[in-house]
Amino acid sequence: MNNATTQFLKERSNSLFDWIGELPEDLMFYHNDKCILAVCSHEEYFLVEETIWANFLLN
Repeated sequence: MNNATTQFLKERSNSLFDWIGELPEDLMFYHNDKCILAVCSHEEYFLVEETIWANFLLN
């Protein structure tokens, strides 16, 4: 993910599940070969890597 990807996502969708029929439905973001976020928009679920989720909850 970089600034161009971030901007693209912001302009094209209001949520992680707002992709159906317009863009790829299953988004996956990796950091150092590890999936940190996976989204299945048509099923409306997502997975977040544990450490990132814990940091999110603490903030």
